[in-house]
Amino acid sequence: KQFPPGINAEYGRKRRKLIGTIKHDRYYFTKVVGHPDKFSDNIALSFRDVLSLDGKLTKTWQFTYVVDLEWLLEEYPDNAAEGPIFLFLGEKQAKEVQDQIMLQKKTTSQPKKYSRIIVVPVSLPLAYGTHHTKLMILQSEQGIRVVIHTGNLVMADWTVKTQGVWVSPLCPLLPEGMEEDKIDDPDCLRFKSYLLKYLGAYNTSATDQLTRILRKYDMTGVTQVKLVGSIPGMHTDSFYGTLRLQKLLSLFVDDTKVRPGWRIVANCSSIGTLGSTAAEWFDKFVRALQTTKGGDKTSRQALFQLVFPTVEMIRNSLEGYCGGGSVPYHLHTHRRQPGYEITCVTGTVKNTVDHVSYLTSKPTLDCHLT
Repeated sequence: KQFPPGINAEYGRKRRKLIGTIKHDRYYFTKVVGHPDKFSDNIALSFRDVLSLDGKLTKTWQFTYVVDLEWLLEEYPDNAAEGPIFLFLGEKQAKEVQDQIMLQKKTTSQPKKYSRIIVVPVSLPLAYGTHHTKLMILQSEQGIRVVIHTGNLVMADWTVKTQGVWVSPLCPLLPEGMEEDKIDDPDCLRFKSYLLKYLGAYNTSATDQLTRILRKYDMTGVTQVKLVGSIPGMHTDSFYGTLRLQKLLSLFVDDTKVRPGWRIVANCSSIGTLGSTAAEWFDKFVRALQTTKGGDKTSRQALFQLVFPTVEMIRNSLEGYCGGGSVPYHLHTHRRQPGYEITCVTGTVKNTVDHVSYLTSKPTLDCHLT
């Protein structure tokens, strides 16, 4: 109801055709309804495009923060209209969706379509914990594909916002009788090793089943990314969050290629409490991002720059002020941390709310992190 006139109708009528030259194991943006195709060719995918990459889907696993059930089911292509959908949500959101499914089964003329959704509540041990992962695992008759993205499973996030989508290569089954590729990887530097470790932290029967399935697939073709996961809790090892990122930078960013005056550019969809002074947390975070292979973090200081939208940009976006709910930075939070200067610049696609979160730096172009 918040969209400009015609957008819902246009989106419902238009079945986008997949780009025949799509390259996998790379980064895409999401298609924006109403923008000319020239802004989408070869660099953007719709939600249905992602689901249509490999023909008939037999099972899918969707990890998200918010979901619109009606939109999600409508987006699944006809050849994937029956396979189970495992839906991972925080406990509060999971309860709301389960209640919605029960109501729809009792009142709708098509109760069967809701039976395919299996809601998996994710336990959050901390009071302020949030299940914010955006991950798809798509199983087809051809293999398994992993998709990491930044959008919630709601229409607005995939049609009128700028989102990021990373698509893995298609991973085939391992040879018969070979349940797992036996390669020693204690630091989980390989894609499959880390994905299994991250999913294991969910500690649910659904993720246990999923990891057993993933072990049967060959993911050695995923070589261009290193995964960085985040789970609730305090961590002293190098498997999660900033410590994980720092570990990877120390292994793969060559100190000899770091150029003077290099920058770290970050884009985020919200800003929270950073500490009343930068020394409390933020300085440590930035120093971790300056880590290089065999180098001294303090010897080559980088300028840290944050990309964040202005109020005027939000007002002029396709959603108007309603789009600002996706990029919050509360005034009372800002007043508690007066030592920070926030410089706002333009978004990725004109008139869209930028919901992408990323970090990029230019000491070298030799490593890619997702």
